[in-house]
Amino acid sequence: MDEVWGRNRPSLPTGPVREHPIEYSGKTVTEKLTEIRMKMNENSASFLIITMLDEIAWLFNIRGCDVPCNPVALSYAIVTTGMLIILIQ
Repeated sequence: MDEVWGRNRPSLPTGPVREHPIEYSGKTVTEKLTEIRMKMNENSASFLIITMLDEIAWLFNIRGCDVPCNPVALSYAIVTTGMLIILIQ
């Protein structure tokens, strides 16, 4: 990738991430994680890797401004049956 971008690669966005109020999101992050982990257990899944930005925004009730005209933050998430790891770039 370095050869493709060369020195012209734009820097990664550094816009703020904000919490989306519960009155608009409908459920808390804990409620959503509980439901997801129940489905994971039903399907004997240990990990759920999430790369779609809108799904991460929904799951964590966050909104960002990293993508023009889209309220998402560049991020990746891994949900496990015991703990949660979220990486936000």
